Amino acid sequence: MRLQVLTGLRCGADIAVEERVVLGREAAVDLRLPDLLVSSRHAEVCAEAGGFVLRDLASTNGTFVNGERLSSPHRLRVGDVLQLGATEVLFTDRARDLGERGTSSRVQSALAPLATAEEAASVRFLSDDELPLELDAEGGPRALYAVGAVQRSFALAADLDALLERIARAFSRAVGGRGVVVALAEEGRPVVRYRGSSDDGALYRRDQVDFAVRDDLLERALSERGAFLASAGPDAAETAVSSNSDPAVALSVSLPSASGIVGAVYVHGAPADLEPDDLRLLFLVAQLAGVNVRTHLLLAALRERNAELEAAREELAGLNEELRELVDDRTAALGRADRRLRLYARVVETVPEAIVTTTLEGVVTSWNPGAEALYGYPAAEVLGELLPTLPDAGGATFDRAREEVLAGRTLTLRTTRFARDGSELPVEVTFAPVPSSSGEPAGLVEIGRDLRERLRSEERLRLRERLASFGELAAGLAHELGGPLTNLRSGVEYLLARERSPEETRSSLEVLESEIERLHRLVQQALGLARWEPPRRREVAASELVDYVVSAILPRAESQGVEVLQPPRGAARLHADEDQLKQALLNLAANAIEAMPDGGRLELSVFEEPDEVGFVVRDDGLGIAPEDRERVFRLFFSKRLGGSGIGLAVVKRIVDLHGGRVELESQLGRGTRVRLSFPKSEEERS
Repeated sequence: MRLQVLTGLRCGADIAVEERVVLGREAAVDLRLPDLLVSSRHAEVCAEAGGFVLRDLASTNGTFVNGERLSSPHRLRVGDVLQLGATEVLFTDRARDLGERGTSSRVQSALAPLATAEEAASVRFLSDDELPLELDAEGGPRALYAVGAVQRSFALAADLDALLERIARAFSRAVGGRGVVVALAEEGRPVVRYRGSSDDGALYRRDQVDFAVRDDLLERALSERGAFLASAGPDAAETAVSSNSDPAVALSVSLPSASGIVGAVYVHGAPADLEPDDLRLLFLVAQLAGVNVRTHLLLAALRERNAELEAAREELAGLNEELRELVDDRTAALGRADRRLRLYARVVETVPEAIVTTTLEGVVTSWNPGAEALYGYPAAEVLGELLPTLPDAGGATFDRAREEVLAGRTLTLRTTRFARDGSELPVEVTFAPVPSSSGEPAGLVEIGRDLRERLRSEERLRLRERLASFGELAAGLAHELGGPLTNLRSGVEYLLARERSPEETRSSLEVLESEIERLHRLVQQALGLARWEPPRRREVAASELVDYVVSAILPRAESQGVEVLQPPRGAARLHADEDQLKQALLNLAANAIEAMPDGGRLELSVFEEPDEVGFVVRDDGLGIAPEDRERVFRLFFSKRLGGSGIGLAVVKRIVDLHGGRVELESQLGRGTRVRLSFPKSEEERS
């Protein structure tokens, strides 16, 4: 048996294998391969049990046989190709050497023109009639030089498409045939990447074919290493291209590589007389082609990967820039937020209001100096504890505040709190939510304001208003009493001037009695105004007040031909002094009846709005002149004969005491509308 070097610096070298042959780089080995840059002793071939076995000698890059890495001793067969680094070595039987078989001349002579000019100058390729082949000075068969030329031709391909065309041309030239198809393996299936046809291997036309391809032969070449010669099938063309080719014959050759079969070459119209040695030489060319295809695929994948990496690098650079800008923005935002927090902290520490934050369960989480000053508790004593300032009944207030906060609303109300010394503090408290990071309420902030000074100011203001009212009352009363007193004095003087008849005396005394009654009414009304006290509030149904007033005025209204109307009133309720509201409504109804001496309609209704509730009294009487509308609620103002000017002043006083307002609309000859509005309490609003 022999080893013949196919590629590399020792291409063409030939050595006989008898007992043991060591292959490596150092001079002491049996077959020295200078291309091996690493391993001094790479592999050995030994005769064992009637055959020859290949072993790897712990080489750095490993030893490959027919494209597969050697992991254990391998029994060699004729035609096996050993790969040691970049060098390929053929294991062959000298008696059947390609250079000594005339049957190989077809492929050898067809490949010869692919040799480089340099090789052509030193190597003579023989024609068919010069067989058997002569050996050159190096001892290698000339067919191996042609294989080396094919390898260099493959290596010069600029890209994968150019390589596939060179592979197709090499097989077309070596075999002849009508056309060549090169397919690559993609997910285990052949995908045709190149098609071409030729006239006796000379004129080549890419992508112009008129023959059918046997897919089963391509698939077999992808699944099983080798060269397969078979019938082209019933779809093959009938006409022969040349005398050396048969369209009914197809050749399919695997393109193996170290990682497996990467593709296959399909030759249509291959010669039917190809010998096994021809097929071995073609398979050797196919191995070279497979290695080159694998290299180009790896290079393409590497270029694609490099392009992806470059795109990723650019994208990463863009993301880094965006991240830097985002970090700068967030840093600036955090700086602004920190400044705001510091400002808020200074405000909380310096404002006089008591600012307290608690959990939803009432546990204190912060307590500012204003809270310490108002309630007397130091922060260290209350932090982490339940709110200590709530009176016994204050839990209901906190529960209501929590409900409002959970609904996303604020709540302001007046209540009472306990100081540390046990004293009660009137305060106005505003509750607001403390949001969590998710935006949901996580607690409450309570802002408490001391009402003691405000209540004292309000009391002083009420006192001044009361004194002013007394002054106004006294002045008005003096004016109103002047008329009756003058009449009394005139009547007495009339009776004393001379003796009167009984009839004259009786008539004068009746006038004096009427004036005295008038004085009495004025004094009683004045006393009533002077004695007004703050309302004694309780929950009152507005409709019940209207029912009472209607029942009280109905007899008088019917006697004057006045129709009393009551629209639907609903279920409105309010916190008020029931007696005072009855008095106000009675006064308005009485004035309305007096404004309709010829009869008419009187309407008493109730209204309710989100923030207030009240009453409307409407008549279609005489109306009020525009210049008098601003004065009708002043004490003692009246243009009606016999009017005291106190009734509407009483109405205004009652509404003011309840914190409400009076609105009057009137047109002469068409009637008057008076609206009394009272604010709802916090409980009524909720």
